[in-house]
Amino acid sequence: MSIVVAPALESQDDSARNGNYVSNRLPLVPSRLIALPPGAVTPQGWLAEMLRRQRDGLTGHLGEISAWLTKEGNAWLSRDGKGKYGWEELPYWLKGYIELAYLMDDPDMIAESEFWIEGVLASQRADGDFGPDQRLGDGTRDYWANMVMLYCLQSYYEYGESRGEADNRVLELMTRYFRYQATVPDDEMLTGYWQKMRGGDNLQSIYWLYNRTGDEELLEVAEKLHRCTANWTLPNDLPNWHNVNIAECFREPATYYLQSRDSGHLQAAYANFHEVRKRFGQVPGGMFGGDENCRVGFDDPRQATETCGFVEQMLSDEIMLQITGDPFWADHCENVAFNSYPAAVMPDFKSLRYLTAPNMVLSDAANHAPGIDNSGPFLVMNPFSSRCCQHNHSHGWPYFAKHLWMATPDNGLCAAMYSASEVNAKVGDGKQVQIRETTRYPFDEKIALTIQTDEPVTFPLYMRVPKWCEVASLDVAGDLEQLANAHGKYVRIEREWHDGDTVTLDLPMQTSLQTWAKNHNSVSVNFGPLTFSLKIGERYDRKDSKETAIGDSSWQPGVDQKQWPSYEIHPSTKWNYGLILDQDDPASGFEVHRHPWPADDFPFTQESAPITMSTTAKVIPEWTLDNHGLCAVLQDSPVRSDQPSESVSLVPMGAARLRISAFPVIGADEQANEWKALPKPRESDFVITSSHRFHMDSHAAIDDGLVPVSSGDHSIPRFTWWDHKGTREWVQYDFPEPRDVSSVSLYWFDDTGVGECRVPQSWRLLYRDGQIWKPVLIGEPKAARKDGWDTLSFASVSTDALRVEVQLRSGVSGGILEWKVGAVPQSETTAAISEKPPASHRVLLGGNGRLAIVERTGEVAWEMPWSGIHDLQLLENGNVLTLDGPTRVVEINPSTRQVVWRYDASTQNRPDDRHFEIHSAQLLNNGNVMIAESGAGRIIEVDRQGKLLRETKLTLDHSDSHSDTRLVRQLENGNYLVAHEADGMVREYDSGSGDVVWDFAVPMFGKEPKGGHGPDAFGNRLFCAMRHPNGNTWISTGNGHSVIEVTPEKEIVWQLHQDDLPGIRLGWVTTLELLENGNVVLGNCHAGAGQPILVEVIPDTKQVVWVLDRHDDFGNDVSNSLLIDQSGTSIR
Repeated sequence: MSIVVAPALESQDDSARNGNYVSNRLPLVPSRLIALPPGAVTPQGWLAEMLRRQRDGLTGHLGEISAWLTKEGNAWLSRDGKGKYGWEELPYWLKGYIELAYLMDDPDMIAESEFWIEGVLASQRADGDFGPDQRLGDGTRDYWANMVMLYCLQSYYEYGESRGEADNRVLELMTRYFRYQATVPDDEMLTGYWQKMRGGDNLQSIYWLYNRTGDEELLEVAEKLHRCTANWTLPNDLPNWHNVNIAECFREPATYYLQSRDSGHLQAAYANFHEVRKRFGQVPGGMFGGDENCRVGFDDPRQATETCGFVEQMLSDEIMLQITGDPFWADHCENVAFNSYPAAVMPDFKSLRYLTAPNMVLSDAANHAPGIDNSGPFLVMNPFSSRCCQHNHSHGWPYFAKHLWMATPDNGLCAAMYSASEVNAKVGDGKQVQIRETTRYPFDEKIALTIQTDEPVTFPLYMRVPKWCEVASLDVAGDLEQLANAHGKYVRIEREWHDGDTVTLDLPMQTSLQTWAKNHNSVSVNFGPLTFSLKIGERYDRKDSKETAIGDSSWQPGVDQKQWPSYEIHPSTKWNYGLILDQDDPASGFEVHRHPWPADDFPFTQESAPITMSTTAKVIPEWTLDNHGLCAVLQDSPVRSDQPSESVSLVPMGAARLRISAFPVIGADEQANEWKALPKPRESDFVITSSHRFHMDSHAAIDDGLVPVSSGDHSIPRFTWWDHKGTREWVQYDFPEPRDVSSVSLYWFDDTGVGECRVPQSWRLLYRDGQIWKPVLIGEPKAARKDGWDTLSFASVSTDALRVEVQLRSGVSGGILEWKVGAVPQSETTAAISEKPPASHRVLLGGNGRLAIVERTGEVAWEMPWSGIHDLQLLENGNVLTLDGPTRVVEINPSTRQVVWRYDASTQNRPDDRHFEIHSAQLLNNGNVMIAESGAGRIIEVDRQGKLLRETKLTLDHSDSHSDTRLVRQLENGNYLVAHEADGMVREYDSGSGDVVWDFAVPMFGKEPKGGHGPDAFGNRLFCAMRHPNGNTWISTGNGHSVIEVTPEKEIVWQLHQDDLPGIRLGWVTTLELLENGNVVLGNCHAGAGQPILVEVIPDTKQVVWVLDRHDDFGNDVSNSLLIDQSGTSIR
């Protein structure tokens, strides 16, 4: 007998293929694990009960409920692709339903499944396309729903294949379909949104077919599908932040790795997985906050994940496990399956909720937006609602059961994930064996296997030792062996097996705590694979399913909703506890209690949980529901509480449909923090109307008494005119009775860097006099103020209504956070200001391979991977114009992190073969783009189609492709002001003639030049020159470590040198920004650790009023930055 501990399953060589089951054929990377056909695994114990409830509940009866499963007129049964209900709902449901039918060996369910399969097989058209002919708005084909249906066809084929009854019509349909896809032009393939993200599912099916037919043309189609799919290989970023897209699509590069053999593709999938959890998944349960989309600032454990997200993550883990053999993915799948997913559905499986969070203390039909991303009843348990999850949840447990056991390349079997089950499979040279797995895992520590075979057979048996189990032991037919350093690895047992042989894997469970440092030092409590949550009393209130369904729900006529009720779940006990932990041994304060196994074999309710815990805690009275009706976000632990200590119970997270899973920690010393009570919104006395309102916003938000911290405050409700852009809009107060008014104050909403709302271009106030609206002031409309109260005072008027009329900026929308009638109390003004330093700024900058927005608080609010940034421009539409490498100019939409416009000078309008680089570009007022080309010695203007409109030759003393120019700007008079780095000159060019009309040689101030980039280097290799309205020119001298102000007569009238600022030493001075208040902000590049990268100075006194010191985050080469809180008033 051989027992070996291995970190991952790997094929010995490229030719290693399982001889009993279809696995990857060359040139694909060999399969590490191979899924067994449907029906090979028979679940038992709690998992069998889970599946029985699913069959008797929503999944098994959805065909009688869902309008999308109506057979009459259904496009999935149409031969010409026409009809109703032709999108994802039917295949979502069938994907799990057919696997459930095979697992349960239910003849009625199998017949129902095959009815739909026959309809799909009959739907293929002459060109090879099949299924509903779904079209997008631009007329291109939507292939997304077909991607899901291909999974259903594969299940049907594999089931027949395992019984010697393979239906080759499936292979024929798929072959013709993929040949059809090969003919679709790339620009028409995977257009739009959903399918663009999810092309990896199409790719998965191509490889499935290739492994059965060996048709090499399929690999060309696979290359095409990967090419047309969204780029899921972005460093430190994702192409999309929708929670289901991430859970389903992060693995696309790993799927393509099977063909490319590029380890970078495989690592990209791992990187995607960790990136979303780094930003939004610092929470227990294995998932991340994406209650529709992941949103900057919404990363608390109260943020939720869709039920679709849970089941898609589980399937992705199962697929990644097959691709890599890495037990990490099995551990993670169990984490989601045991701790997150069970609470998303009612115990009887007759209803579910769209969203479930680690910290969730209310599950009702109210609208909780914008605390969650969407507006509507998304937290209620409803069988008719949330049509994606309603149908897609069906595959979660059937696919989990299917992947409990998998075949290995060396003709063995692997117990990949654990649950009571039987597996019937071929091993070795094709002998059939049965293995019975007896366990109540994850509530039990022992996994007991019994081998049943008609004759002795030799094959390797793999068992996974979970990462959480540090000390495991293995008993093989009475021989006990301690497994050292086996956690997170496999145990491989190879021997000749006999009928009745037993194997027992003992996985001792221990209490452990995980601290979530990035989520306020909260903690979660684990016992083995289970995470535990506070036991909150759950009061179930029955509701009308039709009344509590979201707007796009649809059900079949005659459905008896009394048989399919909805439920709100309300807390009947306190939930706002912090844990009291022993400083030296935190886990010692938890007592584990074991209870009898539930008679109904269902352990995922509070009452039936076979393991609970008790510990000591204190109530935190200030921790309440917030103004969105959600559990308020966590605050920094340790937390002070003057409440008495109490004993509280914890239950498995998966059994808690209301739960606190990430706990604050109680502290007692001076290090403990006071929990700040949340301000409460008040009801308005006014009737509020508007020209338009975004459906997820509210009128009530603008008169709820909640004082914003800044214009970008996302923590309070808001009113916006989204998605109206550049239009004239209004919002109106109607008073209960006439009143005298002499002032109003508005706090405008502006989400620069995150979305597309800005303060208005202008606004005015009108009052109603009878039936006529009159302005309170005669004259031009008022410019809007950002990040503070925008107050308007006027002669008192008596009126019963006021109206704010705005002109939105071109290309963007706008909104209001708060509108007060009358003076703003001083306390509120102070409160708003005191939240941030008076001279702080929001900054867009690039460094360390990142393009990022840093908030006034220092928090990185937005970022994406980018490098080589020598110029930045924030456009009116909120996009960013910057550089991509040495020859490309790009416009980036920060909301999507997508490049929306690109100009590549290496291929467009290139004058000759000389090497050249771009270090500056500017969007001009006429809509054209100015580009300075070093090495080519010219400035050009191009239109948005890349057409060359103007060329201005540069005067150069020392031509250099890297340093002819740095910053270049077009002046108000149309001329170009150019910083010539290599020449040490500022030159102003007439943009028409190209003549130099003014120049200035940057002085050396009597010093000798010294090479290098840091503070000890010296020269006059300037970076930028800016023209002040008074005619003077401000120059940052680069490695001259200085800033100078020069008159048109070339007299230096102000200067700042390397050591003029106490405690600051200037390095390579780059960016300059002249603020409306007269201050200057300078970029301090290459200055080294301990030195700020941006400095704001009052020129008259040379007093430093603000610095940005983020060297650790952005490195030593931040050459360019931009203050984005100046509302276009600064000169840059």
